Amino acid sequence: DAEASAACKSVRAAGCIPALAEQLVRSQAADLDPFMHALTLSILANLAYLGVEPEIRQAGCLEHMQAALTADRAKTLHYAVAGVQNMTNRDAESVAAVKRNRAAVGALRILLDSTDETLFLNASGAVANISRPVRVLTTVGPDGRRRTQLVL
Repeated sequence: DAEASAACKSVRAAGCIPALAEQLVRSQAADLDPFMHALTLSILANLAYLGVEPEIRQAGCLEHMQAALTADRAKTLHYAVAGVQNMTNRDAESVAAVKRNRAAVGALRILLDSTDETLFLNASGAVANISRPVRVLTTVGPDGRRRTQLVL
């Protein structure tokens, strides 16, 4: 939709994703700030829903989301699962990355037994997303160079 596209454009123009990636790393350091960590995951999950998945993945945030799939804190876990679900909804590179991470796939499968409805639904969505096949598409650009990309 037009509003989501405009929001994504603003996020990209403002350089928000690198700043959030830095905050994510800082908030999970040795002196973990659980509130800031969960808040940052929440923002990233929502931005992924809007359509900035490639930027989030390229900034290294997907790895942090996957690592948080075993978090002890409920809010952190909720936002991590929502983030992984949103990252894998449209972005083939994110699907491939999560599929390669056995710990993340295992954590998502465990969450399918959760009695928490939201965790169950988000984990179910993420598992459904990563169950789709990812193909390699090769195209030739206007400059004659071959390009490959992953597609769902």
